[in-house]
Amino acid sequence: MKQTKISKQALNASLYLAIVFALAIFAMGCNSSTVAAASSDVSSFDGVWQGETPAGKTTAKVTLTLQPKTPTLQYGSPRNCKLILETPVINDHSSEYGITTANGGFCKDLEFGKLLLQLADDGKTLTYEARDMSGAPLDKGTLRHLGK
Repeated sequence: MKQTKISKQALNASLYLAIVFALAIFAMGCNSSTVAAASSDVSSFDGVWQGETPAGKTTAKVTLTLQPKTPTLQYGSPRNCKLILETPVINDHSSEYGITTANGGFCKDLEFGKLLLQLADDGKTLTYEARDMSGAPLDKGTLRHLGK
């Protein structure tokens, strides 16, 4: 009788391990294909984009750096602030980034908001709209890709 119990326990443990192993393989397969699909879409947005936006009686330089590890939106003088962006949601020629961190000033008003990007057909320019966490647009403009 003890041999039967041990066999059943061993069988249950083996089944459990087999299921865990199968789920791990399935999850790895899904993640790799998802990452591959996302990175092929992101590549059209990758790089450094620059432009200017009105800032009171003057303009502020805007630099959008889209790279896989830490995408950022940075405003030059007189705003002098930076936003850290989270992983985007990408659809065709548009993407939406969440704004996770701001280092003060004008950028603080955008913290926890969204950055919406629309890529032009030529791939050399994009329009952006920065929204606060309530969804109100606080800044928008056109940026040009520095490498294209």
